[in-house]
Amino acid sequence: MLLSALAVSLSLSSACGSAGTPTPEPSSLPDPQILLDGAVERLQAQQYLSFVFDHPVGNTPLAPGVALTRAEGVAELPDRYKVEVNMESRGTALRLGIISTGEAAYVTNPMSGEYMPAASAESVPFQFEYVTTLVIAMVGGLTDLEPVTEADLDGSQVYFIRGSTPTGALGQVIPGAMPDGQLPVEAWVNPDTGRLIQAQMSGTLVPGEAEDTVRLLRLEYLAEPPDISAP
Repeated sequence: MLLSALAVSLSLSSACGSAGTPTPEPSSLPDPQILLDGAVERLQAQQYLSFVFDHPVGNTPLAPGVALTRAEGVAELPDRYKVEVNMESRGTALRLGIISTGEAAYVTNPMSGEYMPAASAESVPFQFEYVTTLVIAMVGGLTDLEPVTEADLDGSQVYFIRGSTPTGALGQVIPGAMPDGQLPVEAWVNPDTGRLIQAQMSGTLVPGEAEDTVRLLRLEYLAEPPDISAP
C-alpha cells in the first residue's frame, strides 16, 4: 500500500514538473538572409524611387580631390532622374543640380546655378546607377548576419539587421575602396512590404578616411512617376 502511494506521488510530481516547464516557441521573425535577398529583388524591380544618400560623418570620394557629401533626388529607372548633389572639391563646397531625361542630360553651372545641356548623359558627374549599385553592394552580400530584431524607425515598427559587407564589392562605385576589408552594415526593412527603407555603413572604406565615417542611405518607393523634365 505504501509503495502504491509512493508511486502515485512520484507520478504526480513528474507530471507537475513537465507542465511547469515552458516549451520554447519558434521565432516568428524572418531569416535575415531571406529577408535581405527579397529586399534586393524588390529594389531591382522598382521603377520609381526617391532617395537621400547622406554622411552623418565624413564623405565619399568620387575622384581625386572630389568627394560627395550628400545626394538627394528622384528617379524613374533605368535612366531618368533628377538629383541635387553636394560635393567638396579641394576645400570648396559645390552644389550641382543634375537632370537626365534618358535622351539628354543637364547640369547646373556651379557659379550661376542655371541648367546647361551636358555633352551626354554619361558625362555628368553623377549617375543614378551609383545609388542602386551602392545599395546592392552594401546589403546584397552581407556576411556574419545577426538574427533579425524588431525596431522603431521614425515611429514605425521595422525589421533590423546587422552584418558586414566586403569593401571590394563597393569598388565599382567608390574609387579606391579597399579590396579586402570588411565594414559593419545596418539595414532596416519594412515588415509589411519587405522593402529596404534604410541602410547605414560605418568605418574606413578608402585608405586615409576617418575611422568614424558613416554613410546613410534612405529610400522611398513611389507609386507614381516623379516629375522629371528638361529645364
